[in-house]
Amino acid sequence: MISRALGFPSQTGPVGRVRTQEMNMARYQTAGFLTHVIHADFDKTYKVGETAPFSGIYRCTVCGCEAVSLGGNTLPPESHHKHAAGQGTTQWQIIVGAVHTTA
Repeated sequence: MISRALGFPSQTGPVGRVRTQEMNMARYQTAGFLTHVIHADFDKTYKVGETAPFSGIYRCTVCGCEAVSLGGNTLPPESHHKHAAGQGTTQWQIIVGAVHTTA
């Protein structure tokens, strides 16, 4: 079941049909907080246990599970979430990078 927190639809609730594609994407409310960029860093994938090069939201390229990691910390381990038999091992890809600014 998908959490109803933050406007996520529930598979059992009376919220109508939601395309599978929409259920597997990070969500946001205010578009002005995000900036669309095209950069090679978003195309790279990282193995479990590698150091996260950036702070942000990472997505498993196998199943779409998302996790937040801080730059310089270890990316989540294989035990973070389970894959069905034959799906393969977790690979992380950054989908939303955090920008740290100082005043």
